[in-house]
Amino acid sequence: MPVFKEELPRREAGFKPPSPVKVVFSGVSPADFEPILREHIARPYQLHDEHTQAEWRRLPEVPSGREMNPDSSNGATFETLPENVMEGSWGSKEAYIGAQYQLLRYDAIYPLRESILSYKENPGISDLPTTSIYTNVFIVGYTFTNTGAAARIEFSTERAGKRIRWSQSSRLQQSTMVALSPVQDKFRTICKVAIVAARPLSGVEQDPPQIDIFWSSNEESEFVPTEEYVMVEAKSGYFEASRHMLVALQKLMSEKFPMTEHLIELRRTVGPPETIQNQPCMNLSALLPTRDPHDILTTSDSDADVLQDVDILGQWPTLTGSQLDASQIAAVRRILGKKVAVIQGPPGTGKTFVSKTAIKIMLSNWKAGDPPIVLCAQKNHAVDQLLNLIEPFEPDFLRLGGRSSESNEIIQSRTLYRLRNQLPSGVSGGTLKIRTAQDALQRISDEIIHDIQDMNDQGAEEASVFLKLNLITQEQYDSLNDDEWVDATVDTGDLLCSWLGPNQQLLPNRCPPSTSVFEQDEDEDEYEILNEAELEARKSKDEDDIEALKGRYVAYRRNYIGRNSRALSNIQIETILRTTPNLWDIDEELRGAVYKYLKDTAAKVYLASFRQHMTDYSGAVNRLKIAKWQGDATLIRKTGIKLIGCTTTGLSKYRGLLACLKPRTLLVEEAAETLEGSILAAMFESLDHLILVGDHQQLQAHCNVSHLEKNPFNLSVSLFQRLVNNGIEFTMLNRQRRMIPSLRELLSPLYKGLEDHPSVLDRHARQPIPGMGGRDSYCFNHAWPESRDDAQSTYNIEEAKMIVEFFNYLVLNGIDASKITVLTFYNGQRKQLLTLLRKVPNLAIRGPFNVFTVDSYQGEENDVILLSLVRSNADGNIGFLENKNRAVVALSRARRGMYIFGNCVNLLRSKPESFDFWYSVMMTMKSQGRFDITSGFPIVFAHEDLVCKEPCTKLMNCKAGHACSKRCSDPCACLCEQTRHDVVSDDVVTPAAAVAAGDSPFGPGLHPEVHSLQSELSGNAEVLNVACRQEWEAPSSQGNAPQSMKFPLSKGTMIRDVHRPVALSNGSRKAGRPTATILHSPQVQQSWPQSGPLQQNQHTAQDFVDQLIENISPEPQAFTTSLDTYAAVARGPWHPPLPPAPGVPIATSQTLILVSGADKTDFNSIEGGPDDVQKHSLATSKRREVNTQRKASYKKLDRELQELSMESQTCDPSDNDEAHDIYVVNQKIESVQIEEDDLISFD
Repeated sequence: MPVFKEELPRREAGFKPPSPVKVVFSGVSPADFEPILREHIARPYQLHDEHTQAEWRRLPEVPSGREMNPDSSNGATFETLPENVMEGSWGSKEAYIGAQYQLLRYDAIYPLRESILSYKENPGISDLPTTSIYTNVFIVGYTFTNTGAAARIEFSTERAGKRIRWSQSSRLQQSTMVALSPVQDKFRTICKVAIVAARPLSGVEQDPPQIDIFWSSNEESEFVPTEEYVMVEAKSGYFEASRHMLVALQKLMSEKFPMTEHLIELRRTVGPPETIQNQPCMNLSALLPTRDPHDILTTSDSDADVLQDVDILGQWPTLTGSQLDASQIAAVRRILGKKVAVIQGPPGTGKTFVSKTAIKIMLSNWKAGDPPIVLCAQKNHAVDQLLNLIEPFEPDFLRLGGRSSESNEIIQSRTLYRLRNQLPSGVSGGTLKIRTAQDALQRISDEIIHDIQDMNDQGAEEASVFLKLNLITQEQYDSLNDDEWVDATVDTGDLLCSWLGPNQQLLPNRCPPSTSVFEQDEDEDEYEILNEAELEARKSKDEDDIEALKGRYVAYRRNYIGRNSRALSNIQIETILRTTPNLWDIDEELRGAVYKYLKDTAAKVYLASFRQHMTDYSGAVNRLKIAKWQGDATLIRKTGIKLIGCTTTGLSKYRGLLACLKPRTLLVEEAAETLEGSILAAMFESLDHLILVGDHQQLQAHCNVSHLEKNPFNLSVSLFQRLVNNGIEFTMLNRQRRMIPSLRELLSPLYKGLEDHPSVLDRHARQPIPGMGGRDSYCFNHAWPESRDDAQSTYNIEEAKMIVEFFNYLVLNGIDASKITVLTFYNGQRKQLLTLLRKVPNLAIRGPFNVFTVDSYQGEENDVILLSLVRSNADGNIGFLENKNRAVVALSRARRGMYIFGNCVNLLRSKPESFDFWYSVMMTMKSQGRFDITSGFPIVFAHEDLVCKEPCTKLMNCKAGHACSKRCSDPCACLCEQTRHDVVSDDVVTPAAAVAAGDSPFGPGLHPEVHSLQSELSGNAEVLNVACRQEWEAPSSQGNAPQSMKFPLSKGTMIRDVHRPVALSNGSRKAGRPTATILHSPQVQQSWPQSGPLQQNQHTAQDFVDQLIENISPEPQAFTTSLDTYAAVARGPWHPPLPPAPGVPIATSQTLILVSGADKTDFNSIEGGPDDVQKHSLATSKRREVNTQRKASYKKLDRELQELSMESQTCDPSDNDEAHDIYVVNQKIESVQIEEDDLISFD
């Protein structure tokens, strides 16, 4: 197994890494980092005069309501967006960064803008495929945390039309951007933008559900509990991934931009980093393998001596003990010696292993005082995978961000959150500043809470609030306690309620409890197999996310509001208050309107104070963040951390902290699928060494707006691809260690010079797929139409059923379900597949199933891949399949076998570029004998639990010429009961008679087309009897330890298909004329013994695999048009067909495997008396006599068939006369096959 695909090293029980909090450098002060942090967090660079900066440089971090309102003139449009230059250099730094910023900001906010527009056009609509709508939204309190003051809202999900399964829903995830508008306005003039601060499960599962939100700005914050809102959420896009990058690009304009000559001016010749130029000698011993993974080097070979001090800019010594191939060594050399190093790694070539090796060398040459190396990747999973590989030789790394798997304790133990808790008191410093900032937050939150309570209090102090705000006079206040009107023992608060009277009190509007009778929402995703992007958004342990859930919560409501029954205006109410010194003199019917006016006016006054306090609170939050990051930077420098890992989002989110450390080297994994802006955001002034590792032929960067992926915006083109396309030098890894050669050949047009490592040629390591007769890949064509689900995702239910049937078939043939991955380009199809897989009894206990979208599976692999293409329509639209990069990922995930299911005719109606690629794939598979657009799916049934319930269509051997009256799986029977087809005696049965009765693992209603295929196989088979008991060693579920399995004495069958070509027009299968071909290759047939008794345990599963490895050709034989599809059924528990019975010859051509009855009959198993035994003996003698005669006839027919086949192959198709000859020869072949069928059918 390749070294870079070995299992991740695990710490041995006795291994204890150094303490992560050991102080290495003491001369580090937190004050050293404050200026840098203040620049990043307080952002003084945005306060410059508007005439000296482009508008994009002054835009807020979170867009305002005016920018998000589609009717506003503030938002950008496609017409105003700048072009993204792909060829040649940029004119300036500002043009380059400005274009990236504007395109990325538009991409980040466009989905929500479109959702708002959809709602405005039809406010009464239910949820849309792109939009979630929430009604009855009310503010019910505030939470005060260390990351901000968040409003708590409750809301209704009635527009969803179903109950939400919140534990598995992606709705309102933390950091999602939403828009709110008063229900009376409906986004006509008012739009407020907010970010989901926290969505605890306990909050959304209550009725009504609740979440916390951060307002986009303090100017837009609200706190009135009686105001009803409507809230809109876009189902696509994740603003958190963009917001920090946009801020970092703005900050970048105030800094010196590194490596301008290559990234902006596109100078093609790249020199070494400055540090290497000054000191080019390095210890390269890490190129050699080590005995102990926790050691840098333990070898004493001669190679180790010559690698101790190597001038990496000069000639490298020749290595004999390295695990790297030549292209990998060249890649490591480029990484170490070039300022901008671009490494292309085609599928399976070991990109991660190269990165690990290069980092190991750099760490082994790290000197005290050097800044840490920063590595990043698009996904958390990729970062953690690389850090797990690095941990054995460098355990003291730092993982920024906490969205890693909870089960990965190694990574979890190296987060800042955990390291701080292990730090001795006083090491990081800044404790006083942190305490001061926290005290400020406490004081400001107390003031805000006081304002909130004053505004919403309906107790004893309510009237005094009106007096304090000069809304009522002292005389009016005193009048509430007039002895003539009320009992002196009643407090003032109750007096105000008494003054208002019950008839003038209304219950305020609130979100009603759900009375929904809707069905519960289906799982929006299968939680058990969530991909990394979904996982990090759901099970977050990021420190900021944790902090957002902590803090003081203040709930508030109003118990009643005033009734304005006469619809008085504010002017009229003001006149009443001005002219009525005694409040009891106000008409009772008017008091509700007066009370409502007083509360609303007080709210406006308090709102201004509230927003000012919120501004003060934000400032205190920033000061606390600066103090914390000062301590974190001090911790990192004092403990001598050499390596920091994070995602590309983390590069922007923690940019201020990383900038304090002044890193010189940045390595980006998955660089070709990373937005260029994500890497630009990490261009620290100190950076001198940029390493990009990826493959621009695989997945590109993801955009929310597909239009931005196209010219002239080209937002999906990564920095990696732009540099390669403009001629920047790079190294391509050229030896793949994943795919068997036939699968690698599919990618040859894109990867010139890609070779196979010897490991993929080892058929013991990559065994043939059982049940497929040596075909490790195949493309199945169909015409089943596609459909769309409620989310407008495409699916193809018939194709899904076919794949599920085949999945089950592979499992029945011994493939572990975990070794099979189903890939599809559409989430709608993914859901269909998962649903169907759970319904198969044989598979239900084998989950969870590996079913993924292609985009989520880059970087992964499995033994067997089943690829669902889905698209099949009259318009020739192939959607995501147009993207060649996605197709490359889909076709390069399999180690042992890959099977494609789709409408290939539809696929070839695509655009020129994708047509060329898919056509090349199909022609390559056709040349390998693995694709025929007119045929079905060639399989070698290797399990007895297959029952066809289609009607049998065989003609009976009776005078009336009846057809069989039974189903295909039953013994044939004639209506006139004169004879039975294919039966010579009572103990000879048809194929299905040998199959045990019972439920088929293929549910009969699950896929009729598969049963149709089974019907053809059974309906065209010649059945011969083998009476035997077979015992074999089946692989256990764990894959290695065999387990003995015995099958009862039965009539084993060898079914040979007289195949009928299949027409697939309109999705239906139509049987054509027979071609008499089988799937087994001649080499396998000749390997079986031709004489000797049939022994138990003679042919185990492993024996058969070994025979395939030794005897089959590297590629299955490609047959002519008339001999290009095969099917045969082998009676047996796994995939080996039964050996022939004694004395039966084996055909050496592609015609037939003939198996007769066993020589010895177990008379004890015959039911009846002596007469029955005698009849059975006579029948057996008769069969032997017929078989002897038929053997001679068969040999003659076999020779004639071979001669005719050779004659057919020597004809020149270009000659019209010879074309007629071909037809005649084929007719002769067919007639010989028909005669042969008639002869054999009597056995």
